Amino acid sequence: MLKNLINKFCAFFKKNCKSMICFIKENKLISVILLISLILHIAVTITLGIDYGLNSDDASYIASGIYFKNNFTIIMHGTKSAQIMPGMTYLIALVSCFAGEGIGLMICLKILWMIMGVLSVLGVYKIVRLFSNKVISSISACFLLVIDFIWMDNTILTETPFMFGFIFLIYASLMLAKTKKSKYFYQIIAFYMFCILLKANIAPYPIFLIIYLLFNKYDLKLLGKQLLISAAIISVFFVPWIIRNYIVFNKFIPLTYGSGNPLLLGTYQGYNYPPDNKTAYDEYVEQNASEEMKQYLDGTNTEKPYMKKYYSLEKDNLIAKYRMKQWWNTDKVSMIISYLVYKPIVNICNAFYWEEIWHIPRVLLFGIRAVDIVLTVICGIAILFNRKYTKELLFLSFNYIFQILVYSYTFAFSRYGQTLLFIRFIIIGMGLQIIYDAIKSKINNNKSRKNLNVKEIEQ
Repeated sequence: MLKNLINKFCAFFKKNCKSMICFIKENKLISVILLISLILHIAVTITLGIDYGLNSDDASYIASGIYFKNNFTIIMHGTKSAQIMPGMTYLIALVSCFAGEGIGLMICLKILWMIMGVLSVLGVYKIVRLFSNKVISSISACFLLVIDFIWMDNTILTETPFMFGFIFLIYASLMLAKTKKSKYFYQIIAFYMFCILLKANIAPYPIFLIIYLLFNKYDLKLLGKQLLISAAIISVFFVPWIIRNYIVFNKFIPLTYGSGNPLLLGTYQGYNYPPDNKTAYDEYVEQNASEEMKQYLDGTNTEKPYMKKYYSLEKDNLIAKYRMKQWWNTDKVSMIISYLVYKPIVNICNAFYWEEIWHIPRVLLFGIRAVDIVLTVICGIAILFNRKYTKELLFLSFNYIFQILVYSYTFAFSRYGQTLLFIRFIIIGMGLQIIYDAIKSKINNNKSRKNLNVKEIEQ
């Protein structure tokens, strides 16, 4: 039996080695880019140190993973929680089972994040390759070599795995529409589950996917069957999570309860937002809070200590809603501009890069952002005029705009917008191919006309 297992492993290894060698031979340019990405990741890790961290959410995620491994209880910021989706906790706990809880864990996590960062480069290339040639696809992938992405992959936050999962979720979706192969359907389920276990805001993605598939004249019977299968699989994952949350918090919490604080912080972004009024806040909370909430907040109820954190976030949510009502009632224009212009601009134009590496200034990244924004607009217009990939453009754009609006509704933050930039790089790759084809066609037409003129003169 052991001999058979070894033989199977050797055959699998040989097959994959042959596939890898074949890929490198056929895709030399992207192979070089992937190697550059790997070298940059390693160099930045050496520069920052293997134990580098922000001592913020990253430390809480690691502590949560270790605690879950030892106690099978999900915590965040030191208390039992449903403030975050459990994906990071599960992932870190799994790695901790093999790597321990010390420096070995950090090494393994940094390597894993590095691999996901490099594979994200490959994922963008594979998506753009569906529409463009190898050179243009490689150009799109090169945007992920910018230093802010490399730095991000050195922080143990949700951003790197979420972006990795989102990239391959979109790839599988495009391939399902193109080929109708069932393997891409199961890949969609796998990457969707991976993403939603990291960030709840990806939840509506299936709506955009179903619309895209319908526009591509996807078989309705097959779609209905696949929707039932996916609903069943997703239920297997999420029913236990919902039951756990109900048992622990006595509340129906399908995903998380952690939006109160970002929602409140978001009411201090933009301009002409309402000033603080603690007396009014206290009165509003008093009027709208349950008796249990009041008891936990004032300390008279200590039966379940973790409920105090839950209700403190609920209090933030109430204050946020009060501030939003006041803002709307006093200055609708500034609120609309703040939520639909200012905050989206923060998410679209910013760079998640908190520490300079090799003296590369943050201001340089804003210049690169400006270039890719201009290219995205130009290429998007080119796709619309060409009409060849309009459905794909709309699918990508609506996913991007929806995520931007979700983040803008709460707290606009460079960290959140960073994970969506790859969608712009894909649009750039699609558009550049159309522009290249148009220029090439025009040159060929001019040559044909010149040749025709020469023949006419000779005659």
